Amino acid sequence: MPVPKLVGVYNCDAGIAGHISYAAMKLSGRGGCALCDITHGRIFRKAAFNAERKGFELALIYRDQMPRAMKALDADLPAVFVLEGSGPKVLLDRETLQSMDSNEALFFSQIKLALASRR
Repeated sequence: MPVPKLVGVYNCDAGIAGHISYAAMKLSGRGGCALCDITHGRIFRKAAFNAERKGFELALIYRDQMPRAMKALDADLPAVFVLEGSGPKVLLDRETLQSMDSNEALFFSQIKLALASRR
């Protein structure tokens, strides 16, 4: 069975201005991004995340890079989408990502469960 294509969308914009804006928002307590917390430590991507990621076709993008078809779903971000023939579908929503408490192993476990329940 082919590996499904997944896209994780961060709740911040790309580029230096996007990262500065996100850091200010997070440090002030006005918001955050559970997917960022799962994939990154304080600055760099977590080695444990990279190790767990093997075997998944997972792209990570910023909200200002979302294709129209994903934007049309009007999903609260961050979110993980699965790309299907009929278009993208939300696989893991913001609340599910927040419940993972930055745990990359739980993230990939939840992806496996969500994909299995779609079959």
